[in-house]
Amino acid sequence: MKKHLFLLVLVFIFQNILTAQGSHELDGKLDGSLLGSGGVSFGLGFYFMGKVEPLTEEQIRKLDPLNVNSIDRPTTRKWSTKAHHFSDIALHTSFYSQFALLLDNNSRDEIGTVGTMMAEVIMINNGITNILKGTAKRKRPFTYNPNAPLDLKLHKNGRFSFFSGHASNSAAFSFFTAKVYSDNNPGSKWNPYVWSAAATLPALTSLLRVKAGKHFPTDVIVGYAVGAAVGFLVPELHKL
Repeated sequence: MKKHLFLLVLVFIFQNILTAQGSHELDGKLDGSLLGSGGVSFGLGFYFMGKVEPLTEEQIRKLDPLNVNSIDRPTTRKWSTKAHHFSDIALHTSFYSQFALLLDNNSRDEIGTVGTMMAEVIMINNGITNILKGTAKRKRPFTYNPNAPLDLKLHKNGRFSFFSGHASNSAAFSFFTAKVYSDNNPGSKWNPYVWSAAATLPALTSLLRVKAGKHFPTDVIVGYAVGAAVGFLVPELHKL
């Protein structure tokens, strides 16, 4: 996360060097509202998550997979540290994909605007995600699985299943990148490939999170939808 913030700072440094001439523009009222609401939701998310109490051993022993809905129930038998590791790689790939916009002349010309929009996407998406995690307190699938380590089940993170932050962030980053690129390059032959990659990467991330036993299918479906909406709508609101 520290590396991510450092890269974000670099984007804002570039914004003072380059002049925005692309398909998007900043607006004081709009960006003030987005950054303000993003900052508030971001803070509230951490507040609610901080109030969550971890499960006790007795509560864990009483967990019954039959109480999970039929769509999500098979995931209570999933557990894979390898899938968890690869889901992290997929998420990081989604994040760094945004910096590929620096390779596009049209997007690079509005890097200050792109950097601001990127910050808005990160804060708004994670604000929404963390507020829901901290208020829903849904138990992760692995808490039902006897093969998963007890120490993980006893951590409060075991109650942050809904909805998936990996899915929402991967979708937000990927869709943001595709939206900015396609807005700045209408009619480009690369647009279908860019959008295909944007849709596929968070889907892969989501699949890996389910296989890892970290999230139920409904967690990643909602996370994907929310992240994709945020990543798409923020640039759309800034179009000239």
